Amino acid sequence: MNERFQQLMEAYSVLSDEGKRAAYDASGKLGLNRYSLIPKEITQREDILRYMSTLEREAELLKLSKLLSASSRTTVSYSVDHLTNSMWKLGTSANDTLQQQSNGVDTEEAGTDEGETETPPKGDIADAANGAEGSSAQPVPLNTSVAVREVQLDGKNLLVLIPGDEVQQQLRQQLQHSTGGGSGGSAAPLSPEQRFGGVPLAAKLLLGLLPRKLHFEHSIHHYASPSFSVRTKTEAQHEGMRSVLRCTAIASYQPNPVTLYSISWRLSVARLHIACTWERILNNLWRLKSKLVLFNTQSLLPMYELSLKRMLAAGLEVENTWVMSMRNRGLFRTTIGQSTPEGAQRGLQFLVGYRSANVSLFSTAPVVWGGGEPGCGGVSRGVLEHSVSVDALRGRAHVGFSSWYTISKHNRIGVGFSTALPCPRGLSRYVSPFVDHPEYLSINEMSFLLGRGDHLIRIPVVVFHSPKVQSALLWLTAPVLLYRIGRLVMRPYQSARMAALYRQNRLDHRTEMDVARVRATHEQKALQSSSLRSRMAEEQIGGLVIINARYGVLQPRYPESLVLPPKQPNAAGNRSEVSGRQRQTWWRFWRAGRGTPTPSESVTVNGKKNDEGEETEGDSSSSVLVLDVTVPLQNFVRDSQLVLPEGSKSKLVGFPDPDPFTRERKQLKIVYRFQRRRHVVILDDEDIVRLPQREHLVES
Repeated sequence: MNERFQQLMEAYSVLSDEGKRAAYDASGKLGLNRYSLIPKEITQREDILRYMSTLEREAELLKLSKLLSASSRTTVSYSVDHLTNSMWKLGTSANDTLQQQSNGVDTEEAGTDEGETETPPKGDIADAANGAEGSSAQPVPLNTSVAVREVQLDGKNLLVLIPGDEVQQQLRQQLQHSTGGGSGGSAAPLSPEQRFGGVPLAAKLLLGLLPRKLHFEHSIHHYASPSFSVRTKTEAQHEGMRSVLRCTAIASYQPNPVTLYSISWRLSVARLHIACTWERILNNLWRLKSKLVLFNTQSLLPMYELSLKRMLAAGLEVENTWVMSMRNRGLFRTTIGQSTPEGAQRGLQFLVGYRSANVSLFSTAPVVWGGGEPGCGGVSRGVLEHSVSVDALRGRAHVGFSSWYTISKHNRIGVGFSTALPCPRGLSRYVSPFVDHPEYLSINEMSFLLGRGDHLIRIPVVVFHSPKVQSALLWLTAPVLLYRIGRLVMRPYQSARMAALYRQNRLDHRTEMDVARVRATHEQKALQSSSLRSRMAEEQIGGLVIINARYGVLQPRYPESLVLPPKQPNAAGNRSEVSGRQRQTWWRFWRAGRGTPTPSESVTVNGKKNDEGEETEGDSSSSVLVLDVTVPLQNFVRDSQLVLPEGSKSKLVGFPDPDPFTRERKQLKIVYRFQRRRHVVILDDEDIVRLPQREHLVES
């Protein structure tokens, strides 16, 4: 019955609207779904048909693009830490650390074994070496950087050239730089002052313009048929003297909706990797996936991966993965992910392996820049991304966030800030955030992001290194604080702008809103007699009686936009009265917006209370967006029950959309009696209506 009633209501809405009727004639039911994409200024039948044909061609192009899609990702890494590190006062410089380590090494090298003779060289040997007469009791240097010493090794006296302290210091620095800081992580890395101390400023600037690392990925996905697809991927990476080039091909076959087979080939220079994957949907909650690596150049069947995924709730799932390897050590990974219809994504991952215990969190949330809603003038969309990764056993941590700004339908730009926290001896040594650690260097970088469709360009720039933990905290918190302060400062201006935009939209379409209200009034008059009979029948048996029902913008986000000027604003005698009413309306709605009324409270309209919930319409600011729908709701009551399907109530008879030209939240408030007891409920526009319910009861 409800389904048939809904079909009749949809048919009536199509026949009564000339635009919807033209869209239905052009594309059938699909045209009704696309009718919302037609701009409001297009009202003529010929223009609507022409616009619908354009949408049809765009849909065909979109369908064709899905058969062959391409995506790419490019990363170009830069570093300017040799320019910016001089501005940061490091608590313990790397020069001091290296000097201390050099002194320790000299002391150890000075101590000789028992087999070595520490007696000074003989006079004739010293004279022959220096070409002049000298004392035989002290080692005579050849020059200012080299000294000669006689040692006894295996019973033989040998002459050894020993570099001076400055030469030894330079040799140690070169050795540490070539070996990446020495073994065991005990030696501190070279500071930019040591590496670029004698380089001119122009050369430093030129060095900052040269990329340090390049990474490029490009993939093409082709659907040969609805059940078979091929994806090719090319990946290239160059860093320092090392370059890598990989080519991957993945073929997927899905014979039915529950089973998926795929095989992949990955080729590189002198390397081959072949793997096959099988995935199957067990039921509505469980999904199983297995991956077997057939060959990887070194061995046959080296690795097997098994994943089990379970759906916990709508948009929430957990996946457990077990990786087993013949040569390398395996791992176990658990991932919990959640996605919402609004586009927000959140996830938590635990990874346990050999000498690794990693915990990662990530979050992606869409936001609206401009303080309004997407689709309105003066506002645009964006995305905020956050990520945190900590590996306590390996002593690694990474914290970062990025902000995206959508320029147009396909183009977007963004900026990101991140900090890598390498701790060679674990995180437990660096509990205090106000202590300098010579072995601790946080890598702070800033990323510039550019995206177009499925193509992404990322340019990370390493800004500075610092051994201070508070420097890394300041690098991450400063952009967040500036963003929050900016939003707080701009919020009143954004609210005023959106209120002015909403007010202007309502003024521009005031005639259409009045026509819709008049049409709803006629529809309610036609239903008044049947609604009255239903009300009397329900009152006799103590059933469901609708006392009062209001539909529209009950809690406006921008109350000042509800103040509409009168239809004759040129009357000089009414200007002061209109101005006073506007100020009174602003303050009244501002105070009302500070709290949300509860169902147990009596309804207040224009300062008047009515215990039964019957509201009176005073001025246009409160009644222009709120409609009385008591009559049509009472007409829908059957057998002391009221059930309305999910969806917007503006499609029902006697329910016109009171504010179709803004994105204000619409609600339905119903005050009714059941078994001669008062009930109150407030529902959103898209919610299902089921009356009566015990939760709606108001204690008297």
